Order: sequence, then C-alpha cells, then structure tokens
Amino acid sequence: MDTSRQFIEDMTGYKVNKDDKNVKASFSAAIKSFQGCQIDVYTIGCLDPYAQLQQLHVISKLRFLGTKNADEGYKKKELAGFFKLPGRTIARIPKNIYGDNQKKEADVWANDAILGVTIRKGVDDETVYQMVKAFWPALEKIRANAPWTRPVTIDYATQSLG
Repeated sequence: MDTSRQFIEDMTGYKVNKDDKNVKASFSAAIKSFQGCQIDVYTIGCLDPYAQLQQLHVISKLRFLGTKNADEGYKKKELAGFFKLPGRTIARIPKNIYGDNQKKEADVWANDAILGVTIRKGVDDETVYQMVKAFWPALEKIRANAPWTRPVTIDYATQSLG
C-alpha cells in the first residue's frame, strides 16, 4: 500500500476502496479536482509551505490530517507500524502556515516529505562525487535559505529504503 493511503487508513480507520474510492491522478489534475470539490481528500508529499496549497488556501478552507504532537504520532497505536517503516518520519505543519483558512487551532504533525536529489544515468562518477562532496559541508548554509532541508541528515540519506 502506498504511503498516502496507509496514512489515511491509519489516521481515520477508513479502509481504502471499501469506505472510500481511491483516485490516482497527476499533481495538476488532482489539485484541480480538489479545488473544484470533485474529490474530498487530497494527499501529496510536499514541503510546507507548498505553492499549490497556498493558492488553494485563498479560496478554500483547509484541514490537515495529523496528530497533536510528534510524540503522539510516534506512539499512537494506529500509527506505530506506519512510522516504523524505513524512511518514514513525522514533521510539524505550523497552525497558520497557510493563513486564516487553515482549519486548525494548533500545529498538526503528519508524515514528512524529505527532499531527494536524483542524478541522471550517464553522469560520470567524478561529477557525482564532487557534487556530494560539495553538498554535505554546505548543508548548514543551504538550510539558512531552504528550511525544508532541516530533516536531511547523512543517516537519513544513507538508509536502505528498498
């Protein structure tokens, strides 16, 4: 089961394709369908604040599924198995990151999206090595301008995630 469907099932108890109808769509088609009230729940891996959600927030009230705090997310019986899987972490969605139309009185903790870097096949090993060598020592400076890189660590990056 993919991450989104499992998170929804674990958070709500709804069984995919039994209690709801799963729709798979491209990012652009999905956000347009959600905006047009054609679908009720929209899941996306993103780094907040996400531009598409900022645009959607202007015309719609948004509610995020999650827990009250990170500790609850990791300890909640229904989510215990979800967060034990490799690569799954929890992060805070600040209560007002999307403004007044965000329907939450407190921060929400939900499945985190971690930034990934991909290099096309055919790039020579030396170029890849130099890129990696330049990235890690510069990470603190990068974080100053790109706060979404805070969860990126060498331990996370070197996990075997299948």
